[in-house]
Amino acid sequence: MKFSLIFLILSIPFLLSSSGFAKSYLFNPLNQPNAQDWRVFRNATPTEQQAIYKSFEAQGFHFENWHWAWRVGFLQTCHLDGALSCLTLISKGLNDKAVVVRAEAATRLAQVASPSDSQALALLTKAYQNKNNWRAGQPLFIQFRILDAIRKFDDPTVSVILKRFANDHPVIANYLKSR
Repeated sequence: MKFSLIFLILSIPFLLSSSGFAKSYLFNPLNQPNAQDWRVFRNATPTEQQAIYKSFEAQGFHFENWHWAWRVGFLQTCHLDGALSCLTLISKGLNDKAVVVRAEAATRLAQVASPSDSQALALLTKAYQNKNNWRAGQPLFIQFRILDAIRKFDDPTVSVILKRFANDHPVIANYLKSR
């Protein structure tokens, strides 16, 4: 019974309008997208992407449970001025279980946020402190993405934040000196 219910849920097509006509296409957010999935998704309008997101969520497939590639894809296409709440996705992404998703969220936040957005800066500062961004006392690549993202803000506290992070670890200090 469980299997047939899951199959039924995953078989619900998404209606995407393209070139003036409607076509249905099946996505399974739990599986890695194939080339055709990516083409359809990337060619969808922001409104259609929002419909896909809402459909996944309404079916109980929450962002944090999707395949990491779908999470990265939605982060790469979200816009703060779009219908889909990019800041919500980025907030989830910054705390994701997959480091590649966390890194994409940090990069995307720097791209879409205003340089004076103190909320975005606070999200990045908090993300930097995530213990999952370190292994054996060494920073993972995401830490450098976060540092680069923080440097894009014109907030007066940026230099204080970066100094504090530089004092925490010599690798971080060297990275910041080299920039």
